[in-house]
Amino acid sequence: MQSLSRLTYPAYSLDIPDKLIKKINQDNFNFIWKNKYHYINKSDTVKPAKEGGLNAIDFDPMNGTIKLKWLQNFIIKGDNFWFDFPFKIFKMFGGIHFLLRCDFNISKLPIKLSAFHQQVLQYWKLIYKHNFTPHTVPIWNNRSILIKRKSFFYGEWMEKGVWSIVHLLDNYGNFLTYDVFTKKYNLMCSERQFKTVIQAIPQALITLVKGMLTYSVVIPREPTLTIDAYHFLDKNKLNNTFFRNVLTSICFPSPFKRKHIFEKFTSSCLVKIRTSYLSFPISPKVKEVHFKVMNEIYPCNNFLHQRFNMDVNVCTFCNSDIETAEHLFFSCSVTQTFWDAFQYWIMYDTQNIPNLTYEYIKFGLQMENRKTEFGVNNLILMAKYFIHKCRFLKTSPVFNAFRNDIILHKQSLKCCKTKKALNLHEYLCKLIP
Repeated sequence: MQSLSRLTYPAYSLDIPDKLIKKINQDNFNFIWKNKYHYINKSDTVKPAKEGGLNAIDFDPMNGTIKLKWLQNFIIKGDNFWFDFPFKIFKMFGGIHFLLRCDFNISKLPIKLSAFHQQVLQYWKLIYKHNFTPHTVPIWNNRSILIKRKSFFYGEWMEKGVWSIVHLLDNYGNFLTYDVFTKKYNLMCSERQFKTVIQAIPQALITLVKGMLTYSVVIPREPTLTIDAYHFLDKNKLNNTFFRNVLTSICFPSPFKRKHIFEKFTSSCLVKIRTSYLSFPISPKVKEVHFKVMNEIYPCNNFLHQRFNMDVNVCTFCNSDIETAEHLFFSCSVTQTFWDAFQYWIMYDTQNIPNLTYEYIKFGLQMENRKTEFGVNNLILMAKYFIHKCRFLKTSPVFNAFRNDIILHKQSLKCCKTKKALNLHEYLCKLIP
């Protein structure tokens, strides 16, 4: 969408406040639903099509994707001129590569970062799973090891290989004395500084590490920067799509809310039902109507009566029965006449097409002959859209009028060069010589 694309470039260099992200999402999703009622919860709308969603873009994961790509480029190209200023800032924490391995809290870092860099680190904390093990957690930039309510980093200690609690303990889990420590690591520091660091370590952490040293030799290793088993610097695996999918799943962890509609289908069949129609060579409005009917959110009179207490509840065509989606698109006497003519028409070329039921009209047919299945399902979707159009025009669906629409669509397919458009044109030529 153009509105989101215009925000991409500013997001590369500016932080986007939560209040503004909320406003952007509100405008974006109002546009998707044409400034009307949102028939599907946002947590379902942002899900991929194969999971029943619309693959809509929430700006929060999109902003996070941009920030994480900046972080990825910063680590890889840290010596670049454009990263000179942030490189010097993060060097005060041991460098960005080391800081990301630490169990830090942004508000407790000794230097206040810019809002942009804070937002970058927030999204990193969101996707990075910091598996806590007492002997591998760095004491530097640690949210639990504080001096004057702030975490700290001593570069001289880090250069000598001192970064874990294990480096401060002997083989029995007791703290090294000041003299032994300075001699072991050939480190020049004041005794006061040494004692301050030891006193800052919580007793619970000391007890955990001491218990591990009692039973085995512990060799501390720095945590790896992996996201879902992939290294953070692997740009081929960790691309924009990967980051957006991960952040979307974290921001919207709730499962799909309309699973009961598709209970009878297998997982492979369900993915096909939810995604195959998206590549059909037909109008987006036709696909929109099909999506609403399939997910039971089509705004028929009974649906509007239940949701918004609308007075009118009778069928637009027969003016007698309650207008549910099943009645409007299948069981109404007027609609049944249309479908009888439709079935007779499509069976002229292929005799093995089953009698149409509401389930077939709602979800589409599953046939052994893929070409016939493709052609019939395209026609079913266009037929549903024709009924939808007749409802708003307050006219009865007449098959001959629908056939004229198909003739016009067949002529437009001549201008298309895609394989599916040519396949549909070939199928329609058999029905309409």
